[in-house]
Amino acid sequence: MISKRITVKRILEDVFHNYVGWDNKYLTTLRYLILDSGVLLREYYNGTREKYINPFIFLNIGIVISLFAFNSFNEEFISVMNEFSESQLDWYTEITGVHLQTQNYNQSN
Repeated sequence: MISKRITVKRILEDVFHNYVGWDNKYLTTLRYLILDSGVLLREYYNGTREKYINPFIFLNIGIVISLFAFNSFNEEFISVMNEFSESQLDWYTEITGVHLQTQNYNQSN
């Protein structure tokens, strides 16, 4: 017997709970990977896989987050890298006396 009907609200609640909720597998895997990767690897190798996200799905989520972040902050990233490169070259010139050419990373439109 169906206790709850499938509605748009129910689907959105399930998506939110599974992918954004505090007890989701992605955050659990990420936490163990950063804080205690040995435990994560031993448990996953020994068969405790229900607690963690599939490694390929984890990789894909990381790629999507990275692409979103790099595309969202592309211009700021390029300007920061140019400023950083110039400051490094100035420091190198001061230390060695050798002047190197700068390469600006401009985005062509």
